[in-house]
Amino acid sequence: MTTRDQDWQFCTDSLVEVSRSFSIPIRMLPEALEHAVTMCYLLCRIADTIEDHDGLAPAVRERLYSEFLDCVEHDGPADRFAASWMAEVGDEGAEHRLCVQLPTVVRFQRTLKPAVQDILRQWVPELTRGMSLYTRRRRDSRGLVCTMHLRDMERYCYFVAGVVAHMLTDFFLESLPNIDEARALEMKRYSESFGLGLQFVNILKDITDDLERGWCYIPRDVLAERGLHPRDLVHPENFSIAHDALGPVFERAFVHLEDGLRYTMTIPAEHREVRLFCMLPLWMAIRTLVHARYNDDQFIAGRAVKISREEVARITAVIEARCQDDDALREGYRILTSVLTPATRSAATA
Repeated sequence: MTTRDQDWQFCTDSLVEVSRSFSIPIRMLPEALEHAVTMCYLLCRIADTIEDHDGLAPAVRERLYSEFLDCVEHDGPADRFAASWMAEVGDEGAEHRLCVQLPTVVRFQRTLKPAVQDILRQWVPELTRGMSLYTRRRRDSRGLVCTMHLRDMERYCYFVAGVVAHMLTDFFLESLPNIDEARALEMKRYSESFGLGLQFVNILKDITDDLERGWCYIPRDVLAERGLHPRDLVHPENFSIAHDALGPVFERAFVHLEDGLRYTMTIPAEHREVRLFCMLPLWMAIRTLVHARYNDDQFIAGRAVKISREEVARITAVIEARCQDDDALREGYRILTSVLTPATRSAATA
């Protein structure tokens, strides 16, 4: 086995360790895209691990960001970041091992086509710098860092998910044949909403998890309109008001997911693997959004807001059968979202 093969084996093993759910659709992609998207995911996961590690002093976090950016953006030494991470954090756990093994990831990344490397150099730093902006925010008197309004929430979602969608689109356009300029422009038009929709759903289903680590991505002003502080969401006497307060966030999520559907259908139907890669998480997100609306489990720690394994299997079977049929996808989307209240639907599509 060559060094490159060994490096790739580490990357695929790490992908499974840090996210088994994402590793499955990535393996569906043609080889060149599988390589590119795996690099995208692993590098972004390292940036995310820097953001999420609560034990890092601000100055240390900034140094790690800087060393990571130097490596990704300017082909600087990956060993320097790896040594810093090992000294400050260690390698216990899959995410931390991944950080220590940045040299392995980068060594494989630098064997890819120059165009793919250029895409990574453009977008991974954009994501990293955006994340670093939000980690600089101060906690309020009740120990929380919050987004301030819907535009602020969308800006955060742009950095952590919209950027990834732009990166994926550039990979697709670089790799897939027979995409004309008009179709390419449509893909670029809707790609950001594809990423934002998925991230909105993650935020809405993970409210209590985020609160436990001192974050609230639900906009402060949306809650304040109903007299709520984010810490008030977990009190049962506030659940009814909280559901009403979250209405604008659900509505905006719905709009982004609808544009996300347009994005996936813009990918030529002949590229079935790429459509599946995009459509499966989109469909899961749509169903999760419907499941989360007016669901008290959103506000109860330890209650996972997720769809059942049986429903995941059903959705997967439907998408595998229909992913190349746009009319069937539109009808399936209509049925999937029909349980949303008329008020929610009318506001979301206004």
